[in-house]
Amino acid sequence: MSMLTNGRIVVMFICMQLTKLYAYSLFFPFSYSAP
Repeated sequence: MSMLTNGRIVVMFICMQLTKLYAYSLFFPFSYSAP
C-alpha cells in the first residue's frame, strides 16, 4: 500500500517538473524577445 502511494507521489512530482520545464521553455523566448 505504501509502495503504491510512494510511486503515485513520484509520478505526480515528475509530471509537475515536466510541466514546469515545458512552461519555462514556452515563456522564456517571449520574455527574451520582449524589450
